[in-house]
Amino acid sequence: MTTYTGNVAPGGTPDTRELSHLIITKLAVDEKMSNNCYVLRCRATDEQVLIDAADDAPALLSVLGTGRTTKVLTTHQHWDS
Repeated sequence: MTTYTGNVAPGGTPDTRELSHLIITKLAVDEKMSNNCYVLRCRATDEQVLIDAADDAPALLSVLGTGRTTKVLTTHQHWDS
């Protein structure tokens, strides 16, 4: 079992933390901005929430997979928004 560190880099592998009721996946996108994005997935319902979606649809879609994404939340914006 790999230990969750939360250390991610744009273009790199997402890091995942698995809890009893929730799976948290963190990924970084955009070399210039190094935006951190998160996917929270409920183990009971398979419902997902995407937090701080950044401008890298292929990377985000690969993490979301075929799960049931019900919300997209934005906590802040950058100068390029």
